[in-house]
Amino acid sequence: MESLNKNFKELLSLTPLEFKRYLYSEVAWEDRMIGIVGPRGIRETFFFNQMRVKNKVYRSEKGDFNISNITFEVGGKSKTQQQIKDLNNAYIVKDNIEYGFQNVIPLWAFGLNY
Repeated sequence: MESLNKNFKELLSLTPLEFKRYLYSEVAWEDRMIGIVGPRGIRETFFFNQMRVKNKVYRSEKGDFNISNITFEVGGKSKTQQQIKDLNNAYIVKDNIEYGFQNVIPLWAFGLNY
C-alpha cells in the first residue's frame, strides 16, 4: 500500500493543474474513448461516451453537444435553462435528479443507451 501511495503522489506531482474549459475544438472526437479531466468534465464525459456509441456527436455553439440537430446542455442539479433559452430543440441533462420534466432529462437515463 505504501508503494501505491508513493506512486500516486509522484504521478500527481507530474500532473498539470491548469484548468481550461470549453476546449472542444482541441478534442479528437473520432477517438474511441474520450476523457475530459477536471471537476466539471465528468458529466460531459459520461454523456459523450454513452451517446457516441450509436450517434454522431458534435460540439454545440450554445450548449455542450449537438446530436441530430438537438442541443444538449449537461450540468448538475442546479443547472438552469439560461444557456439554451433561445433554442427550440434543446434539452438540459442534469445529474443528481431522479426523473425528468419537460425538456430536462436525468443524466443517468443516458446510461441506458449503451
